[in-house]
Amino acid sequence: MNNLKNILFIIITIMLAVVIEAMTVNSMQKVNRINDPFETLTLKKDLYRKDVSLSEIIYSEKSTKALMQLIIDNGDTTFKNISNRDFIHKFYQKNGFTPMWFTNKGVKSKAVNDIFKIVENDAMLDKRGNIYKRYKYLKNRFAQKSNLSIDEQMKLDIELSSLCKSYLSFNIYGSIKWWDFKNRLKWLRQNKIPADWVTYTPKYDIVELMSKYPFPQVVDITTPRSFGYKKMLAELKRLKNIRRNGGWRKIPNSSQLRYGKSGKVVAQLINRLKSSGDYRCDGNNQKYDRCLKQAVKRFQKRHGLYPNG
Repeated sequence: MNNLKNILFIIITIMLAVVIEAMTVNSMQKVNRINDPFETLTLKKDLYRKDVSLSEIIYSEKSTKALMQLIIDNGDTTFKNISNRDFIHKFYQKNGFTPMWFTNKGVKSKAVNDIFKIVENDAMLDKRGNIYKRYKYLKNRFAQKSNLSIDEQMKLDIELSSLCKSYLSFNIYGSIKWWDFKNRLKWLRQNKIPADWVTYTPKYDIVELMSKYPFPQVVDITTPRSFGYKKMLAELKRLKNIRRNGGWRKIPNSSQLRYGKSGKVVAQLINRLKSSGDYRCDGNNQKYDRCLKQAVKRFQKRHGLYPNG
């Protein structure tokens, strides 16, 4: 009986020792990661030039600690209002937890302004959407960049990187609800309704691209060059101009809108289809003839409707 007690005591002692050792190792790793500037400096020695100043080294070490605390130790708090947590962690980890948009001399103004200019001038971007709102907020914050603490700078650095990720995702994939869109395409094909739409799924490593290239170059790399994308952009600008000028004139429902009929409503429909490029006949016709029927079919087909004319 005593032997059994001794064996149990030894087993429990060993288990406690293992647990205590594991806790000690984890604690030491955490302390070293945050509080040992010499270890961090050793890991980052290749990032420094031979002529680097002491102020740059001090700023680099302080900013690295701040980034690690924000992203790793206080991540749950940091990412309550900042999206793309996984991307941010991978991106900064790959770059040694160094700031991307700040230096010891302040903001990298050209790089930041390039980002803001691209977002501002994107004709595809919804000006009422989340990405644009975040851009406006950050533009205002960077305009008030003086007298920011290291922690405040690094939080802005993270927020701007998150904006870049969101914008690049939009640039690559758009804002379409792909699941609904693909189901719609499936329904059209099942009902033998032809649709001149092509889908593809591009794949880019945004962490790798943003780590290697300036943001404008990353945008250029991820911008589609096929499927008539540039023509689509030009068409979008044209349509937005139409909306700014009052939008499409509503075509009233009328008995005139039948094959062989004619009248003012038919003329309105012809003008509407001319403006969208669907009506391709010459003359001032006001009759619902074969040419108009083909134009209606083109319009229906482009919008995923049954092309019955």
